[in-house]
Amino acid sequence: MNLNKLGIFGGGFDPIHIGHLVEAQYAAEELELDKLLFIPTGDHPLKPQSASSEARLEMTRLAITGNPMFELSDVEIKRTGKSYTIDTVNQVKKLFPSKELYLIVGLDNADTFHKWHRIDEILDLCKVVVLSRMMTDDYVLSPSLLEKIMILDSPIIETSSTEIRERIEDGKSIRYLVPDKVREYIDSHKLYQAAT
Repeated sequence: MNLNKLGIFGGGFDPIHIGHLVEAQYAAEELELDKLLFIPTGDHPLKPQSASSEARLEMTRLAITGNPMFELSDVEIKRTGKSYTIDTVNQVKKLFPSKELYLIVGLDNADTFHKWHRIDEILDLCKVVVLSRMMTDDYVLSPSLLEKIMILDSPIIETSSTEIRERIEDGKSIRYLVPDKVREYIDSHKLYQAAT
């Protein structure tokens, strides 16, 4: 563990699932992070969310409770207007000025780097780590970008928040796809259910 390394793991977490947690744990250990901040997105410019900000924040809190390496941050949820990664990185840098920042993203996000707001500034402020089992032909990153990022060959659980939402809408079980406390929260708040 390195007391100067802080991970940033953002996402819609709509809902957070086992794949997110496995990837986060693996990245935290492989990168020898002191802490890993889970940051649910606010008003995302590229991906509108299904559940409210409050619900996604609470599901994330329930999912990571008990892991001393994980910490929840509401910096994006509290921000008004469109939420850009550069703003989050800048805010985390101000909160933890002595930390070496690692922005951890999935391969699907890496494929949209060219659309990211002020990507060059992000690459200057932190190390960008892309989680991937392998770089496939479907995700071809420019050589100049590959020089600036780190590819972490990590286990990827083949599930997605979209698949989980669809299963709920179809009345199917999501047991084992999300932590039990998250499943109970989704059930009790009737999230993602088909309109009647």
